[in-house]
Amino acid sequence: MQNVLSQIFNLENLDVLSYAILKSTAETTVYKLQTTSENFILKLTLAQSCPELCKKEAFGLSYLKKRSNFIIPNVRSVGEYNS
Repeated sequence: MQNVLSQIFNLENLDVLSYAILKSTAETTVYKLQTTSENFILKLTLAQSCPELCKKEAFGLSYLKKRSNFIIPNVRSVGEYNS
């Protein structure tokens, strides 16, 4: 999964400083990510595997920010995430 995170953030030339798994099920994994510019909550499902992400040229942070079900900008603590 770290490779998937790299694929997403390399599109925006951001470095992931750290990440933590907030929630994990058989189908979905939710991460808290700290990047060089912002903190994010990122939700990935099994359908969004690395090969599929790589096919989506627009699947960078600017794309994810527009989809609130994927990204919640400026999350500063795990407690701010509501499943």
